[in-house]
Amino acid sequence: MAIKEVIIKKIVEIFWPWVVKNIWPLIQDYIISLTGDSIAWLVQKIKDLFSNKANERAEQATEKSKTAEQKAAHAEKDSSEYHAYKAEAEVWSKVAEQYKKDIEDLKKKVTALEKESITDFKEDIQEFTPEVKVTEQSAIVKIGNVTHQLPKP
Repeated sequence: MAIKEVIIKKIVEIFWPWVVKNIWPLIQDYIISLTGDSIAWLVQKIKDLFSNKANERAEQATEKSKTAEQKAAHAEKDSSEYHAYKAEAEVWSKVAEQYKKDIEDLKKKVTALEKESITDFKEDIQEFTPEVKVTEQSAIVKIGNVTHQLPKP
């Protein structure tokens, strides 16, 4: 083995444990933070998208309920037309309330999924530590289940 290879091997043997102990936790924290922010951004976009659609539908149902109430107000009391409009108004009112409830349920489920995803990802990142194996023939870096052959010096 050439002197250059011996020096590189010794540097890796000494330097790598220091990197794993002092630098790798910083990299893990950065990856976790960056991924957590990305997941939060994506979840917010999904919440906004579904909330906007559900809010539009809830508003439409509320408007239809008001329209039916107005028609009932103009109809003759105790007529079949009056009762039909009253029933229609009640149905649209319930539909609007259901949309509002669905929005809240969806937000809770998506928030729970977000927290679970971030926690799972954080655990996955913290579970593994990179390893370097240097032999006379090669240098290999292993992170998790991924192995990469380093170029020869």
